[in-house]
Amino acid sequence: MQKEVAEFRAQQMAALRAKDVKLMEKLKKKEPQIMSMQAKMSKPTLVLFPISLSYILIWLLFLTPFYGAKPVAYLPGFGPIPVVYWYFICSLLFGTLASRLMGVTPVE
Repeated sequence: MQKEVAEFRAQQMAALRAKDVKLMEKLKKKEPQIMSMQAKMSKPTLVLFPISLSYILIWLLFLTPFYGAKPVAYLPGFGPIPVVYWYFICSLLFGTLASRLMGVTPVE
C-alpha cells in the first residue's frame, strides 16, 4: 500500500508540474481509494504513539527519581550505564519490536 500511495503522489506531482488536466482528472477519481489506504496505514502508527509515550512517562516519573545518576546496568566493554542511556537503548529496542509486531515498516 505504501508503494502505491507513493506512486500516486509522484504521479500527482508530475501532473501538477506538467499541468496535465487529463491526468489530474484521472488521479482525482483514484484519490478516495488512496485516502482510504492512507487511513489504514496510519492506524498502527497511532497505536504505537501511546506505547512510546509510556516509555517517556515511566522514565520521567519512576526511573529518574529512583536511580538518579546511579548505574542501572553493566554492559561488558562499556561498564556502568546510567538510566538516561539505558532508556534510549531500551526505547530503540522496544520501539523497533513494537513497530515490527504492528506491521509498520518503511517503504523499500
